[in-house]
Amino acid sequence: MDKLKSLNLLYLERDKTPNFNTKKLFEVLFNDIKYIDNLEEAKEYYDKKNTDIIIMDDKSIELAEHIRKQDLNTPIIIVSDTKDVDTLFSYINLQINGYLINPINLDDISSCFNNCIRKIEVNEMFTIDENISYDLTNKELFILEKPSKLGKKLNTLLYFFITNKNKVLSKDDIQYKVWDDELASDSSIKNLIGSLRQIIGKEKIVNLPGIGWKFVI
Repeated sequence: MDKLKSLNLLYLERDKTPNFNTKKLFEVLFNDIKYIDNLEEAKEYYDKKNTDIIIMDDKSIELAEHIRKQDLNTPIIIVSDTKDVDTLFSYINLQINGYLINPINLDDISSCFNNCIRKIEVNEMFTIDENISYDLTNKELFILEKPSKLGKKLNTLLYFFITNKNKVLSKDDIQYKVWDDELASDSSIKNLIGSLRQIIGKEKIVNLPGIGWKFVI
């Protein structure tokens, strides 16, 4: 499960925090973990941040419904205290990728994470349109199946948009991700976005005046 070391986890449990051993296990396995105990906060976090795998308790199914309205790819795992068959069937339409019964054991969670990894790997070649695709593993753009070199900032911006598709990214979000500690002017940010639009299509990056930009797929 070495793949998990490059991934981010969102863990929503509304009535209690994960036990000490579970938290320690996740901290070893994942690159970054966000623990949240509030449904609305979890929705807001998902909408703004790049999250690779989501674990939630069975009282938080509204988060799964919120996610699946816009995203069928991010793996979701449900943690429950019950083995009720009717409850299990209710998750089928939400394309849940794993179901764990408390107390969580290592074999079950390993199986769930391996399923999530397989799902993520299937989606690592991201199709922008019929002529343009992006290899998320190697961070490489392909146009008409041929590699197309991008500058560092353009490539970082494209990867940021793809991994946050259909989410609004503010000027500050882009400044932080692309320029890091370097201060970028408004015109520099707009020019970089304009250059990316010329490569992948103007209609794919929507400008929301005064708010930010959205990569629409």
